[in-house]
Amino acid sequence: MKKRKTFESSKWLKKLFFLIPIFLIACNKPEIQQHSPSAQDTLNIIIYENYVDRTIWEKADERFQDIFNCKLNIFYKSDLLIEQKEKNEISPNIDIFVGISNTNYFDFPDSLLLKSESIKLVLIDKKFFFDKELRTIPFCYNYLSFLYDADIIRNIPKTFGGLQDGDLKKKILLPDPETSSIGRGLLLWSVGLFEVNGYRHFWKSVKRNIYQLTENYDDSINRFYAKEAPIVLGFLTELENSQPDTNYNYFIPQEGYLRYIDGIAISKNTKKLFLVNNFINYVLNEEFQTIIAENKFMFPVNKLVLEDVVKTKINKPDKDAWKKLKKYSIKHQIKYWISRWKKTMGK
Repeated sequence: MKKRKTFESSKWLKKLFFLIPIFLIACNKPEIQQHSPSAQDTLNIIIYENYVDRTIWEKADERFQDIFNCKLNIFYKSDLLIEQKEKNEISPNIDIFVGISNTNYFDFPDSLLLKSESIKLVLIDKKFFFDKELRTIPFCYNYLSFLYDADIIRNIPKTFGGLQDGDLKKKILLPDPETSSIGRGLLLWSVGLFEVNGYRHFWKSVKRNIYQLTENYDDSINRFYAKEAPIVLGFLTELENSQPDTNYNYFIPQEGYLRYIDGIAISKNTKKLFLVNNFINYVLNEEFQTIIAENKFMFPVNKLVLEDVVKTKINKPDKDAWKKLKKYSIKHQIKYWISRWKKTMGK
């Protein structure tokens, strides 16, 4: 019996010596895509003139805390173009930027952005990408259009030529292309349709019909609702928020359309890349994209949600003005286009 016990002990010791190295290797194996966030984990996010209702970011904050035990510390700013014009400093502690769009990303310093290989770009319909370097990721979009009060505007100007008609003198509200990303969208829209030699003609002709150039979109739309002027540049879905007893409508000029695409980007200074990647992927996933769609102010870019939720027939022309813009180096020419626009407008 004693010999048998010794034999079993020896056998057990051999197993132990065999297991110890495995145990040590397992204990020292580096973590791969694992994270154990502390209660203090926070993502600092700047949102530039957020056109999506703030409640969706509140929902995102609540959900992200549930999943990753990470709080979103959100700083709402004015339009990115205003921030850049006023040279407002950006804190080095910012992790994510929201509101870098296809109409203003030329003005944002590339040196502040980081490209990540961990973002699930496959979720996004390819027609929404506007940054070739993929540092800015699309997450929602809309169509620029002209909203009008049908009680006042009986003859609808269906073209850009119609907007230059003398009957519309001092009846159009426009956000300023220098300080508003939506206003900048109209400038790019006109360049895309009428080329660099023709866009100034449109602005010269429409100038007398402009009631006011406002600093931002909110000012324009509020003046429109206050009935200061019966036509305003805005988003196609803006009227979803208007009162049911009003007689507002929209049109997109027959010459062509322009999508306004809002984007999200990673700060080069972030030290929380795991959380940042997961937050952006959350913004792109079906859950959050459905929240955007249900919010009814912007459209989702997620292919599955886009097909499932956006079923309404959008009355827009076939021609995409952005395709024409692609042939230009917008980043290098935008300042020149704006300077010529300012000269045309007498600014």
